Amino acid sequence: MKFSSKLIAAFVAITLAGFGAGLAAQSQTPAKPAPAQPAKPAAAAMTATGTVVSSTATSLIISVKGKEKAEELTFVLQPATMKEGELAAGAKVHVEYKSEAGQNVATSVKVVPAKAKPAKPAK
Repeated sequence: MKFSSKLIAAFVAITLAGFGAGLAAQSQTPAKPAPAQPAKPAAAAMTATGTVVSSTATSLIISVKGKEKAEELTFVLQPATMKEGELAAGAKVHVEYKSEAGQNVATSVKVVPAKAKPAKPAK
């Protein structure tokens, strides 16, 4: 019986040593990175040119000429929106925007200078 108890003790020791080595090897294996999420396509940039109907710190409404009649477009203005010129009623503007959560979010608004009328020659 002494022989078998030594054999069992040796078997248990080898098993535990193998189990411990397996755990150690497993913990040293670098974790696999999570599979990359497919990138959401960036919202396509859109543009509109029209006449300012009204403007506040957070919104801009312009009138855009359509084939049959004028259409009003409303834009959200954010602190990051780049603005060039004064957004006064009646000013002609060019707006670059993207659609986010069902809203037109302006990324850039530029006042288009009025076309200078050619001077008439003096008589």
